[in-house]
Amino acid sequence: MAAETESITRISKRIRACIARMKVEASKGTAQAAIKNQHFSTADNLVSIIVSWLSMDPTITQRF
Repeated sequence: MAAETESITRISKRIRACIARMKVEASKGTAQAAIKNQHFSTADNLVSIIVSWLSMDPTITQRF
């Protein structure tokens, strides 16, 4: 259980870092179109999509 919690924490940190990078890119205008094309209206929607994706693949934590 501790290993799973550690993996989830590590993935959560990676997601937060990804969101931070996307915010920087969006402020530059380069990620804005990509976000619109993927129908991500907010960073929260992006997190929801990533978490859903992670929950569909139980082996995903082995890849990070």
